[in-house]
Amino acid sequence: YRDLKSGLSGTADIICLINPYYGAGIKYKFFDTSASLEGFFDAQDGIHLIYTTYKEQIYVNYIGATFYYQQFIGGEESFKFYSAFSLGLALYRNEAEYLNGYFLLKGKNFGTGTSLGVEYFIASCFSVGAELSAFYSSIRKIKITDGTNSTTVDLVKGNYENLSRLDLSFGIRLYLWKK
Repeated sequence: YRDLKSGLSGTADIICLINPYYGAGIKYKFFDTSASLEGFFDAQDGIHLIYTTYKEQIYVNYIGATFYYQQFIGGEESFKFYSAFSLGLALYRNEAEYLNGYFLLKGKNFGTGTSLGVEYFIASCFSVGAELSAFYSSIRKIKITDGTNSTTVDLVKGNYENLSRLDLSFGIRLYLWKK
């Protein structure tokens, strides 16, 4: 069972440029991962040793205000360097299964994100690029539900749920309002 988890992620940005270099907008990030661990559980009754699997499906959603900077490199506006900083709300959802019991763990906290990227424009509204981004948030209070009962748990400092990520992505960008 690993603290460092791989998974699927996606990002969407809406940026309104205030001038040719600076802009502001909204950033949405999504992360999905799953993990499982098989092993023995001692029922502490002196007789039974149960072989079971602990599974969880984790979803992290983030939405925040973004401050954006861009700079074209060269005279033809083919290459662009950009950076962004965002501050917003991170939502955590963990669907866990343990000993034939199902649990839903939910939490929220503020988060921050930064990114640096470069793009090459193939056409004026289409580009390819690479981006390095970091995201930080940790959950300190979790609501646990088993379908019938709910309880809220304040996590101790060493057991905060760390949602931090470092992403390296390659992809395409479409500029819908650019000709």
